[in-house]
Amino acid sequence: MARQEGSNKLRGRIGDITYYKTKTGYFAKRYTSPVKALQQTAGWHRSIKTFANSSNISKNIRDLVSPLTHEYEHRYVYQKLNGLMQRITKTDKINETKYKKVTFGELGLLKGFEFSKEPKLRNYLHSFPRISQEGMLLELNHEVIFSKIPPSVTHFKMQYHVIMFNETWEFNGLLCLHESDYLPVPKAHHVGDQVSVSMSVEDILKGVEGPVVGILMCTMEFFDVINGEPNKLYTGSGAGFVSAWRLIKY
Repeated sequence: MARQEGSNKLRGRIGDITYYKTKTGYFAKRYTSPVKALQQTAGWHRSIKTFANSSNISKNIRDLVSPLTHEYEHRYVYQKLNGLMQRITKTDKINETKYKKVTFGELGLLKGFEFSKEPKLRNYLHSFPRISQEGMLLELNHEVIFSKIPPSVTHFKMQYHVIMFNETWEFNGLLCLHESDYLPVPKAHHVGDQVSVSMSVEDILKGVEGPVVGILMCTMEFFDVINGEPNKLYTGSGAGFVSAWRLIKY
């Protein structure tokens, strides 16, 4: 910044010099485009690459599970999931900054993400399902206990899916581990169902390159039964992620 001297004072921009007036006089300074300044930094390029990769993965996940979640999604769910994927990418401690990946980040941050505006699984489930990997077997266990029951509910239904993908999304899939029948809803803090299932992923992961992320998604639906027909109640019903990990390939 420099003060303008002489009798002729300028205001405006000529080339890369901006001329302006303040309370203390006339000045001039070099003009730098904010966008150009950002583009000149290595950090800008890294941020764009990280943002694009995180955005693509979050969009692909949403498209993959949309048939199961579209009834519960609120208008900001995409932005919320995209922001979460960016946070996970930044936690990658293995790769250099410009090569950070979702698949090497802190995947546990996905636990508790829900597609509805208000948390449903956390509000009504006493505990989340547990999933583990033994060799090429995925083992799911869940003792379904509700901490509270929405009004008018008589029955419930649970679904458990595993989302699998690698960083490039060349490999991806949605695997149904278990879907319960319409079950009578128990009293609060009483066991409503015992889920214990296992499924092999050996054939699914054969030939897949790079690390593979697994996300356990739980869908919970409540119903009242009218004239023998189940009627879904959206109070309490919802879907979300209850676990995430890197699948081990043997």
